[in-house]
Order: sequence, then C-alpha cells, then structure tokens
Amino acid sequence: MPEHFSGGSFDSGKPERTEILPARHMQMGSERKRKTRRFWFFWAVVGFIGDLLITLGVLIGLFLVWELWWTNFENSASIKNEVSQIQKDFGKVQYKIGAPRTDAPPVPKRVGEGREFGVIHIPALGYDHSTPIKEGTTKRVLDSGAFGHYTDTALPGEMGNFAMAVHREVYGARMYHVDQLEVGTPIVIETKDAWLVYKMIGHEIVKPTEIYVIQPDPFLAKKAYLAGKQPPRVVPTRRLLTVTTCHPLYISSHRWALQAEFSHWVKRSDGMPIEMINPDKLANGYSNVGRLPFGTENHLSALSAPAAAKEEK
Repeated sequence: MPEHFSGGSFDSGKPERTEILPARHMQMGSERKRKTRRFWFFWAVVGFIGDLLITLGVLIGLFLVWELWWTNFENSASIKNEVSQIQKDFGKVQYKIGAPRTDAPPVPKRVGEGREFGVIHIPALGYDHSTPIKEGTTKRVLDSGAFGHYTDTALPGEMGNFAMAVHREVYGARMYHVDQLEVGTPIVIETKDAWLVYKMIGHEIVKPTEIYVIQPDPFLAKKAYLAGKQPPRVVPTRRLLTVTTCHPLYISSHRWALQAEFSHWVKRSDGMPIEMINPDKLANGYSNVGRLPFGTENHLSALSAPAAAKEEK
C-alpha cells in the first residue's frame, strides 16, 4: 500500500507499534517522585522548626519581661514595705544630724537564716535607696530583693569583712548602677542601735570561684590566691564591707565586688549621719546646709556641732 500524507505525518497504513519504555526510564520516574517527596518533606520540617523557634522566641521574650520587669516591679514594693517594718521595729529616729563617733560601734546580734537584722542605704543611688539586710545567701533570700549576708563573715561594725551578696538586674535590681559608684561614696548600714558609715575604697571584677574577696582580709587573701596558696589565718585589724553582685549585666559570668571601709558611726538615738540627710529636705532649721562632696571628712564635726548645741538648749 503506497504511503500517503495524512494529518501532517506520514502514515504507511500499517498498525502502529507500541514501544515499551526501557526499565531505566521507569526507574528515573520513580527517583524523581522520591526526590519530590523528600523536597516537600524537607521544607515541611524547616517550616515546623521555624514555627517552633518563633514560639520559643515569644516564650523567652515573655520570660525576660517577667524576669527583668515584673520581678523588679513586684520586689520594689515589697522592699519598701519591709524597710518600713524594720525601721518601725528599730524605733523612731529624729531627722537631724547626729554626732559622728569613731570609737568601736555596737555590733548587732546574729540571727537565723532569712531573718532581717539591718538596712543598707546608698544615698548616691538616691536617698530612698534602702534595702533590707537578711541572714544568708540562699535563693529565697536573694530573690526577695534583700542583701544577703555571707553567714561566715563579720557582722556590721565588727572587725573583719562584713560581706553581702545581692541581685543586680532582677528582683529589685538594687545594684543595677553599681558601676557608677566612686571611691569615697558612703554606704550606710542601719541597725537597731546605730548608723554605721562605710566609705567605698575600690572594687574588683572576679570570677564566681574567686571567693578571696569575702575573706576577713581580702587583700592578703588575694596575694595568697595569686601565689597559688591558701589564704593565711589572720586576726583582722580593719572593719571592711564587701558587696558582690552579678557582672556584666544580663550575662553574669563574673562578679562585681564593691569594697568599703568603716569611717564612723552615729548613735541611733542621737539622730542620723549627715550622709543620710537630703539637703533638699533638711529639717530643724538647717536649710542652709548644701550637698557636700563625698569623701569630705572635716565637714562632719562642723555640721553636727549646731545640732548638739541646739539639744543642750
């Protein structure tokens, strides 16, 4: 039968042959389907992980808001109430300048774990920057916003090193601005019987394991530590104060150790140390007394003399 042109293709009139695809073509098709399935599975997993990370990010953000904002807000009110109650228990004090004394101050009695025995004031951070001092450095104590006393260290006014720990950026953030404090800054410890004034002498940034900073004589202990020796047993001859807090902010890999030394004290029944008197609210007719620079030593007797003379009248 002659070939003829039909439908744009040559047709010989013979039955069409069905060509069987080679096996490798079938394998290629199956492989393509498997690759397609793997592709979509991969992106499904990526999408799930992405959603999971977003959810975790939101949860972490909410945790940080709670940790950094809400605990500060909540503890600030609690701290203020606790300070008021402690001062009420100690008894009323007159808002006037008391005579400074340099003899041995009265030392408060030791109390049980978690009990309050004083208030710490840092006027450089505000005249209302007052925080309870509690016994111990447990999580419960520190999470209350208090300064926790290292149990085996000296008490305020005692020879040795009165050492405390406190949170920096959470649970009240009482030492958030510790890096702004300078040498000479007064730190006032209020007890039942007295106001003890310490003056800042420096600071160190140490690892959490470098506990020589809370030894009775941290300076001798540091020399021994650097020499690879145990701190020597010494009879302390100085009244020191150390506060350890987290550093750097929000990382807390190290500790900022603030160091201060005892300067003088004021009997509670005599009034308050001048360091605690806000010049803007000075009572008893001493409105002409201005803010004096920290570290000025000879102003104490001059300003306390009028108060003493007024009492004698």
